[in-house]
Amino acid sequence: MIGRLFVLLLLPVIAQAHVVDLGGAADGCPSPAAVEAELRIIFPSVRLAPGGLRVELSNAESSYRVIAGSTERSFADAAAHCDERARKAAVFVALVLAPPRVNTPPPKIRFETDVRFPSLQLELSGLLESAPGAGKSAPIGGGAEARLYFGARYVGASVGISALSRTTLNFASARAQLWRVPVDASLRGTFRRGRFAGSLEIGLQLTAQITDGLDVAPSAHETRLEVGVRFALRAEYWAWRRIAPFVALQGEWVPLPSNLVLPPAQIVGTTPSFWLGAAAGFSFRLL
Repeated sequence: MIGRLFVLLLLPVIAQAHVVDLGGAADGCPSPAAVEAELRIIFPSVRLAPGGLRVELSNAESSYRVIAGSTERSFADAAAHCDERARKAAVFVALVLAPPRVNTPPPKIRFETDVRFPSLQLELSGLLESAPGAGKSAPIGGGAEARLYFGARYVGASVGISALSRTTLNFASARAQLWRVPVDASLRGTFRRGRFAGSLEIGLQLTAQITDGLDVAPSAHETRLEVGVRFALRAEYWAWRRIAPFVALQGEWVPLPSNLVLPPAQIVGTTPSFWLGAAAGFSFRLL
């Protein structure tokens, strides 16, 4: 059984010729003749001649030893089954002559970003935002955002600051120019798969808001601090070891928007309570 199984494993090399210099007692258990017969089952083309692989057989009542070149192995066999001993010795010699080779497919190459956790990232992006709830005169502004992220593999926190261009709010009886500088602190949960990472963020956002009345005399200038809830969906792709482009869809909800008042104490409108924006930029891994 062992010999047949070994033959199957050695089919790719079985046709090769092997030379063996087999020595041992002719009446031994196993005898050289018995080992030769078993060896020819594995390698039909094997030749016995001086100069080949030197094989020495020695035996005792309860064990036997096979030396093949510089490799040696002892077998325990108290029953002294000579045929079985010859078969095992032949298999051992065959292993020395032609160690079996197992062809394995090459390992799948998986991209590793080498991100060590915890990780520190600097994220820079361009930003475009609008207030869709403000009707046809919805203000649209652009700017830039900088964000610092620190976290583990699946959860972390970020702080960000944005600088947006001035936009115009149009009301029924007046216009106002609006300038916003949001600062936020958010929690981030991340799903990672290979080079791709998708994230969900939610946090608190404080927005410094400056408004100037237009086409009114005297001009009304006010500075306010609005408190809102920020949320964002992000997707990033680690195309390089330390740099990943990303896109994000983000928004802000302001529960208590500010009233815009013109002298004398006339409320002409309120600032938008919902802002929606899109960002695109790069993440730089610092740690």
